[in-house]
Amino acid sequence: MIEKVFTRSALVALLFLISSASPSGAQMPNMIGEQIGRQVTTAASNQAAARIIKPSLRVKGQVGVVALAASANGKFAAAGFANGMVTIWDVEKGREVVRVRSPAKSLSALAVPNNGDFILVGAQDGRFYRLSPDKEELVGRFAGISALAVDQTGKSAAIGNTQGQVTLVTLAAKTATPVLTLPAVVLGLSFTADPGPQLVAVTGDGVISSLAAANAAAKRIAALPGPLGVAAIGPANKAALAVGTDGMTRQVDIGSGRVTPLQAIDAAPLALTLVGDGNALLLGNKAGEIIVADAQRGVRLARLATTDAGWAVIDYSGRFDGNSRGVDAVSWQADVATVDLAAFAKRYFEPGMLSNILFGRMTELVPVPGAVPEGVALPPAMIVNLPKELPKVAGKPYQLVVLAENMGGGIDDIRLFHNGKLVDRGSLLQTQDFTEGKRQLRALAYSIVPTAGLNTFRATALSNWGVQGVSERVAADFAGTARPGRLNMLVVGVNKYGGRVPSLELAVPDASAIASALGTVNRGFSQVTGATLLDEKASKASILNTLKQMALASQPEDTLFLFFAGHGVSIDAENWSFLPYGVDASSMAAMRRTSITASELEALLVEAKAKRIVLAIDACQSGAAFGAFAKQRNFYLRLLGDISRTTGLIVYAATQEGADALEINQLGHGVFTYSLLKGLKGEAAPVKARTVTAFALADYLEASVPALTQSYKQSRQDTATFRLGVDFPLSAK
Repeated sequence: MIEKVFTRSALVALLFLISSASPSGAQMPNMIGEQIGRQVTTAASNQAAARIIKPSLRVKGQVGVVALAASANGKFAAAGFANGMVTIWDVEKGREVVRVRSPAKSLSALAVPNNGDFILVGAQDGRFYRLSPDKEELVGRFAGISALAVDQTGKSAAIGNTQGQVTLVTLAAKTATPVLTLPAVVLGLSFTADPGPQLVAVTGDGVISSLAAANAAAKRIAALPGPLGVAAIGPANKAALAVGTDGMTRQVDIGSGRVTPLQAIDAAPLALTLVGDGNALLLGNKAGEIIVADAQRGVRLARLATTDAGWAVIDYSGRFDGNSRGVDAVSWQADVATVDLAAFAKRYFEPGMLSNILFGRMTELVPVPGAVPEGVALPPAMIVNLPKELPKVAGKPYQLVVLAENMGGGIDDIRLFHNGKLVDRGSLLQTQDFTEGKRQLRALAYSIVPTAGLNTFRATALSNWGVQGVSERVAADFAGTARPGRLNMLVVGVNKYGGRVPSLELAVPDASAIASALGTVNRGFSQVTGATLLDEKASKASILNTLKQMALASQPEDTLFLFFAGHGVSIDAENWSFLPYGVDASSMAAMRRTSITASELEALLVEAKAKRIVLAIDACQSGAAFGAFAKQRNFYLRLLGDISRTTGLIVYAATQEGADALEINQLGHGVFTYSLLKGLKGEAAPVKARTVTAFALADYLEASVPALTQSYKQSRQDTATFRLGVDFPLSAK
């Protein structure tokens, strides 16, 4: 944790700050200043060292990587871990899409088909499984499994073992046919596109062979200097890569036989594989790190971090992507401080980063202020102080103070969050800067209106690099009779578009179903109210006017739930927009004027008195109509993450590819909405719990949406969730 250092003179001035800003503050006794002084930590000896750090990356809960594999087309990669967890990554989209637990923890080999629908798992005890999110199937037992491959159809597999034996397996029938025995352990296998079937194998002695199953013949086609420790065959069988027992990484062009030595990327990897177009490789080690490297130059590009909680990818400048739980497990650490990875989100969060790296699109990465490992100034140190001597009565104004100290990176954009939601600027009474020697501090006095019962407070500020400093969460009870709040909902669905904007089929049914589900969620709420705006009623003016009235009429104990189903688009580099009924898509300027921007939504929600706000967006971003999907999706996620981080809103967002991925007619709803409905009706409640909270619903959506799309063989759809505020109940079983 960053040390907080505040001077006595600053605290005395702070007392003046409150008393001059508020009539009630003038009556505060001098002991308030003494009480503030007791709360801050004096650590002047550590101050100089804490200014600039050169941190290293730390991941909580990481376990060793024991197996890696890639599909023959290079579009999917699979990773197996020492605890039996197995994951599939969509290389083109740059994210984890499947996560299953193998019955056998001692994994020895993996294979993934070209569509990424399942994983073949070989265990050290000989068990051979076909695993998918909804099915676990034991195919058979084969001694000493050391390599696996799956053919282009996904119907047949090849198994290589430590004795050099190669066996063909028909997965549905679970029948096995021995092919031949090679002179050394089989480290890598791959099917070719030729009939036969034909295989390419790399063995521990460095020999690369072409295998013809029909006549059990093996032909030497290339070689690497052996003996080898680990090896893999790249997409389309164009190249093989191996790390020898001498620790040297080498690549061989299978067509020409040319061997290219690479610099040592990882001296002792336990697994490796080539992905994408064959120019990128993954290496896994016992520490649990998966290194992403340039296969041509042998240069490290990024690291994949996988834990039981989630996943993250971090490049060597500090850019990152990942799901919320995975990012929470990662931090930058130095002797004097630890800074959570999420604190760098303002400038370093890069959705879709892995895809750009694997396919060499480095110019598409957003520029960052500097490389974090080479040195970064610490973010501001933050403290929220609640004077004990002021009466704590619900509904009555209460003055509190936020203190920030410049730890070397500057102080910018100080924000206070009350019960998880951003406190509006109108509550700020006064700001004052202090200087004591070389130390720079800033104090802000706020007047807030607490609710009955427990109230929580947290403050944030940014450094010049956009690194966020966060205070400890401070809590206090305020006297009064707690009353249940209302659930206020605004549900919007648009099917009917015109011109360049394609119409949808299920946005209106989705919105109607959400409104119906929320209308029955009355346990824990005094009242459920709101508006449902569909098609012609969902104009820009109608949506914004309704939201403004709802926000201003809300009370602190209320919950606002907003749901938008329709089209969305990133119009420019500054904003994302929801397309309402009647949007003018004749030009980008017209669309910008007649759509609803994220900034407009954010401004209205910040004004709301309600502290509990959920924004759920099931908005299709049609690549065919509005340009490259990947760039839109990445910008969309970056923007929504920023909104959640700076306002305290809980955000759920579908991240699909287009209209086809949005709607599955067999379900009667879009996949995101279908899962949202199931979650609200109780499926998202944790085991042995009867309440569905905002955070639990986020976890449920992240898991259920990709699994559901895969079960219907649709294009993969994910859910991005951002929940940096305070958890709260939404429904009960």
